[in-house]
Amino acid sequence: MEKFLKEHKLRIIFIIALTFLVIFWGPAQQLYYTSNDIRQFKKDWLATILIGLGTSISLVLFAYVWYHTPSFRQAGIFVLVVCVLQAFYLFIFQDIVLNTVLFLNRQLSRGEVHKTYLASYMNGTEHKKANLLLYDISTDKIIFDETITDKIYQPALKNKDTVKIVFRKGLFGILYYASEKAD
Repeated sequence: MEKFLKEHKLRIIFIIALTFLVIFWGPAQQLYYTSNDIRQFKKDWLATILIGLGTSISLVLFAYVWYHTPSFRQAGIFVLVVCVLQAFYLFIFQDIVLNTVLFLNRQLSRGEVHKTYLASYMNGTEHKKANLLLYDISTDKIIFDETITDKIYQPALKNKDTVKIVFRKGLFGILYYASEKAD
C-alpha cells in the first residue's frame, strides 16, 4: 500500500483536487450569480475564452517544442496532436474554466446596479418560497430564477412588497449579488 501511494502520489492529489473543484468549489461560485447571467456569459464569452486559452497554450508549446526539436515538421505534428487533445480536455473541463472566470469576476468590483422586484404570491396559495413570483419593475417581466428567489425569500415577505437587490458589476462585467433589502 505504501509503495502504491508513493508511486501514484501526484495522481491521487490531482484526483482529490479535481473532485474538490467539481463538487464543492464550482457550485459555490455559481451561487453568486443569476442563472440568466451565467447562461448569457456562456453564450457570449465562454467559447472565446476557451479558444483563447487553447491558442495560448498551443503557441507556447509550439515555441518550446520547436526550440528543442531539430525539425519544424516534428514540432508542427506534436503541436497538432496536442491541440486535438487540448480541445478534448477544454471541452471536458469547461465548467472549471467557467467557475474560475466567475470567481475572478468577483475579485474586482466596477460599480453597482440596483434592481427592484415586486413580490407576489399566486392567488389562494400559502406564502411559501415555491409560490413566490418576482416581477422585475425595470424590465416589466416576471422572473423565474431560483437563485434570486433564494436570495429574496423570507417568511415575513408579504404580497406586493418591494425588494431591492444590489448587484455588483464584476471584472468581466457580469453582475453578482452584493446584498438584499426588503421594504
